[in-house]
Amino acid sequence: MKCTFGSVGNSNEEQLKTLQNLLILRDGITTGLNTSLQVFDNQGDDDISRIEFTSAGNTYSISVASDSYIQWDSGYYRINPTEKVFGVFDVKSNDNLNALNEDGAGTRTHTPFTVPLDLPATDIYGRNYVFLNSGTETNITKYNSTNETGASFTSSFTKRIPDSPTGVISLATIGWEAIYLNVDITRSGITKSVKILMSRDSISLKPKCKLKVDTSRTKPINIGIQYSNLFRDYAENGTSVSFLQNLFIKSGSEFIIASISNTDLLINLSKNMKTEDLVFSFPSCTPGVER
Repeated sequence: MKCTFGSVGNSNEEQLKTLQNLLILRDGITTGLNTSLQVFDNQGDDDISRIEFTSAGNTYSISVASDSYIQWDSGYYRINPTEKVFGVFDVKSNDNLNALNEDGAGTRTHTPFTVPLDLPATDIYGRNYVFLNSGTETNITKYNSTNETGASFTSSFTKRIPDSPTGVISLATIGWEAIYLNVDITRSGITKSVKILMSRDSISLKPKCKLKVDTSRTKPINIGIQYSNLFRDYAENGTSVSFLQNLFIKSGSEFIIASISNTDLLINLSKNMKTEDLVFSFPSCTPGVER
């Protein structure tokens, strides 16, 4: 049986009521959602503590020491309802939206992903769903799992969301108290020892694909941290900016990069860290893909 809705008048009150009831029923469906967070590099091998980059014709070898860590603050998802109710009724249709909104009932939906709904925290689609516990993550470059690119480190601080509504992921926000990386960077036989401390901050990710949350989902929603991209060159005002080149311009062999020292180098790293889908991303989540 196919259900269609035109403009809603007195003769279609029963159809409107049916749609409203289906929305209420849909809003009451929850599911358990598994989550994951993986650290990996750009090499595609089993060693995620060593990477190489080429910048301006120079090759840089980077080795990350085992005392590096991430001190997590928290991480949460926002979830939107899908476009369809039970795959049949299109709640994004102008006629149905107008009918619902004029009647003052039901759920307003704007887009299935990327725009969290402006709803009170008491609404299941207005809540933040925490997937990342606070704590200090060590051994972040020790291979303990694999992903689509090869070896990875899977965080032990993610957790299952027991009461997730069905729908699609609209936003992920990840916060940290501190990120500490102890690295040796070598170019042409010259090594610089660098301690990097990035202080409290956060990043928000908007999926570029449809990340479905439903009762049939078995794979976790995964966020990737490609830490190697932290050291990449980037363009600014038409000019290439290189953290690696800027580091080797400086004299000396030992550096502390933090909010109070070598702040120019910290800015280089922070630019990459805060660029969406560069260091933090939803892996393989591209437009037109459903995962």
